[in-house]
Amino acid sequence: MWASHLNLELLLRRSQLNSSLKPYWGKPDVRNFRGGAGNVMRCCMRAPALHSASPKWKFPYFQMTGRHEMTALHLDQLTWADIKQEIQTGRDTVVVPFGSTEQHGRHLPLGTDAMLGDEIGWGLAERLGAFLAPTVRFGCSAHHLAFTGTISLGEKTFRSIVADVVASLSRHGFRRIVLLPTHGGNFKPLAEAVAKIEPAGGVRIYAFTDLIRLVGAAAESSRSFGVDAAKSGAHSGEWETSLMLAIRPEQVKMDRAAEGFLGELSEITSKVFDGIQNLDQNGVLGDPRPATAEAGKKYLEDIVEYLYQWVSDQG
Repeated sequence: MWASHLNLELLLRRSQLNSSLKPYWGKPDVRNFRGGAGNVMRCCMRAPALHSASPKWKFPYFQMTGRHEMTALHLDQLTWADIKQEIQTGRDTVVVPFGSTEQHGRHLPLGTDAMLGDEIGWGLAERLGAFLAPTVRFGCSAHHLAFTGTISLGEKTFRSIVADVVASLSRHGFRRIVLLPTHGGNFKPLAEAVAKIEPAGGVRIYAFTDLIRLVGAAAESSRSFGVDAAKSGAHSGEWETSLMLAIRPEQVKMDRAAEGFLGELSEITSKVFDGIQNLDQNGVLGDPRPATAEAGKKYLEDIVEYLYQWVSDQG
C-alpha cells in the first residue's frame, strides 16, 4: 500500500527525526518539505482548524463506535443544487482520496488501496465535517504490472488528474481541498502536482505526502499488537491485511496468505522499481498471517486520528 520500497524499521526511526524539521513556505497557499527520503517529497499545507470540537468520528459502514449521527457528505450522492447550498452555508471542505488498482498478493483484492481510501477518507471527512469525493481508483503502479489485472497511470497522467480535480473543485466554491493518497506510488507524483498548482484566490490545498511519517505511524500501530515492523509490512503485510479484515472481510482470502519479503532496505531499493516480483513472487512485502480484524479496527482509528491531527496541527 504505502511504501513498497522502504524498510519499515528504518522509516520509523527516520520519521521521528523528520517530525522535528521546520517547513519552509513557498507559494502563499502551498508549502513543501524536502526531507532525506530520496525522491519522496513531503508536501504539507497549512490548514485552518476545522471543526476541532467535533465529537468522536465513526466509520459509517462498519459501526466501529457508538456514534450514529453523520457529519460528512458523499459528494457523488448529492445533486448539484444540494452541494451548492451546502457550500453557501459554509461547508466548503472536501477530501479526495487517491488509491490504485493493483495486485495485493494472493490474499487481497486489487482494489485494496481504493477501498482503504473510501474508509480512511470517510473517517477524515467526518472529523472535518467535510464532503468526501469519490476515490480516484487508478494510481502509479508500474512496479506491479507483472501481476495480472494491475492498471497503472503514468506519472504525467496522474499529475494532470490531480490538477484537473483541484481546478474543478475550486471552480465550484470549495475553499479547502484535502488530497489523501492511500497508495505509496502516488505520494511523489501528488507532491509534484501540488507544487505546480497555482490555487485560485481563497483556495487552500492540503496534501499529505509525507510517506515516511505515515508508514512509521502504521508500524507503530502494529507494535501495539505485538507485530514487528517487518511483518507489519509495506505492501499486503499484517497492517494492510488487518485493515481489510476490518472493512471488507469477505474480500480477504486468509487461507492464501503467506509470508512475503522481509529483507533490508538496500535490497528493496535495488530491486523494487524493476518490479516488486523481484522481491516476492506473490507481490507481498511483510507477513499477512498475524492479521486480525480487531487490530484492523484499531489501525483505522489510529490512522484517521493521525491524519486529523496533522490537519489540525497546520494551524
